[in-house]
Amino acid sequence: MPLFHSTLSMGRGDTVVAECSNHTVLLDFFKKTSKAVVRNIKEIVYSKDFKINYTPKEFVAGDIYSKVIVQAVSESYAETYILFNIKRTVTEDDVKTQFKQLFINNEPIIDFISITFYDKGDSPTNYNNLYQVQYKRNSKTYIENFYGKDWDTIYQVASKLIDGEITEIRKFVHYDGKIKKDIGTGYYKSVTASLYSDDGYRPLKIPKVDTSISHDTLLNDISNTFKVFGLPINKDELKLKYN
Repeated sequence: MPLFHSTLSMGRGDTVVAECSNHTVLLDFFKKTSKAVVRNIKEIVYSKDFKINYTPKEFVAGDIYSKVIVQAVSESYAETYILFNIKRTVTEDDVKTQFKQLFINNEPIIDFISITFYDKGDSPTNYNNLYQVQYKRNSKTYIENFYGKDWDTIYQVASKLIDGEITEIRKFVHYDGKIKKDIGTGYYKSVTASLYSDDGYRPLKIPKVDTSISHDTLLNDISNTFKVFGLPINKDELKLKYN
């Protein structure tokens, strides 16, 4: 059963990690229950925390370039990438080799305008094959977005270039670039749910929940939308906390 990382926004951004049958069901749930904009939904395709396609290995921080700016082109598009914490051993040829496995709006990268190494230290037009890479370095978390044919290619490119431990890769399955002003009323700041199935537990925090939705309706919508380790939620154990 897929696991999704969602970002909702109204004034500020909130993230939700939840398991359900598909992203359309999840999107419908959020549209029904939350007044926030569903900024994006990404299927988690690689994760240390959730043990998805993850193989443990030791990470030791090494020497780095603080930043590398890559200006790349495909047949129809150009894109500028700003990458942080790039391994000191990486050369310009390494960058070209790795980036030629990636896409710009689903077109293969074919050439480069410039690649600049530094010692000192938003809406995509097409989110098909757009991945978000999360990595950690010296207890800090960083995020980079890449287009590529699959998560494994993204992982190989990121592993080759970035001096950090890749902890999660998410594939965009929904994106909405709208900005919605926080009206300040008509919603709970969040609702926290404890989800149990016969096989385990997952927490769920839903931001900006519409106050006009009854408690029973929200219980039913949650129990009908989400899964825990592929199994239905035990509705009798479902508890909600309004914040």
